[in-house]
Amino acid sequence: MSSAAIFPRLSSDYNARRPPESPQPMNDWYLSTPVWGDFFRKVFLKSAVHSYLAALRNLGTEQVKWIIHTDQPGFADSHLDGYPVTYIQTSPDPAFYDEFRKCHVSVLQDFAQPGDCVSLLNADLIVSSNFFVRIREHLSGRYKAVVSLGMRTLWSKPLPPTSVDPRTLLSWGWAHKHEVTSESVWGSGHSPAPTHIFFEEGDSVVARSFQIHPVAIIKDYPIDIATSIDGETLEHFPCDTIHVVTDPDDLAFIEMSKPGKFKHFHGDPISIGAVARLMHSHYMAAPLYRWQFGHRIVIKGDGSNVGDIEIAKAILDA
Repeated sequence: MSSAAIFPRLSSDYNARRPPESPQPMNDWYLSTPVWGDFFRKVFLKSAVHSYLAALRNLGTEQVKWIIHTDQPGFADSHLDGYPVTYIQTSPDPAFYDEFRKCHVSVLQDFAQPGDCVSLLNADLIVSSNFFVRIREHLSGRYKAVVSLGMRTLWSKPLPPTSVDPRTLLSWGWAHKHEVTSESVWGSGHSPAPTHIFFEEGDSVVARSFQIHPVAIIKDYPIDIATSIDGETLEHFPCDTIHVVTDPDDLAFIEMSKPGKFKHFHGDPISIGAVARLMHSHYMAAPLYRWQFGHRIVIKGDGSNVGDIEIAKAILDA
């Protein structure tokens, strides 16, 4: 097989190569956004909300409704450009990530109706300027869910750009990697739970991931999520109705975290055996996780010659 067949060309002509889609009117579009605590309110108001609004301005007249779970209702009233918002008083549970799940499930069950779109966002995400437009285009056809890898980056100065194309946003994120991302690079990282693995060679970076975040889904029937938004949500959808973002010119988001958030990086280097053990754990037992890991997610460059294909095959065959 030629290298061109293995590595399809990825470049700024993505729009020209993308199959034509005619966006159809959607029902209501809910933006589910948990925001609590001083740090997350700061990130949301200084950066995240500006990127969301920049992307929404490119969307048009969709019926967007913001649902914000927060410990300070009303905190963002002057920052949402007039979009309707419903605040839900929330006292964060010590089980931090489970609280995110509960908030998103609340929007799916208590607000969204069949045919509505729900974007599962957080307070610390920065999205590309075409984020919502591209989601609408993907969901206008056979797809019912759009999933994208959120690379963890540092919340520090300089602050992230809030209205740029996806390739530029990903390049900025890679240049400002959080230690969680740095420690998940094949050949140098020591992550004890490598759900995402990054392969770098020259100007190209490719990611493999067992958990890719659902940035938007169409609710066609009741959806309940008992464990993980990043995992269990997609079990409600056949794989051929899920659009996995693999091209850096499609859409993108990055996730902002403080330095030192995770500190357990002193073990052995990431290896095929270590990743395979994670894959076979009860946490990653569903076939969906392997299906996600099979996708080559290009972060930078054209994705060629980074060595991920053979390693990913060895992991999946283990």
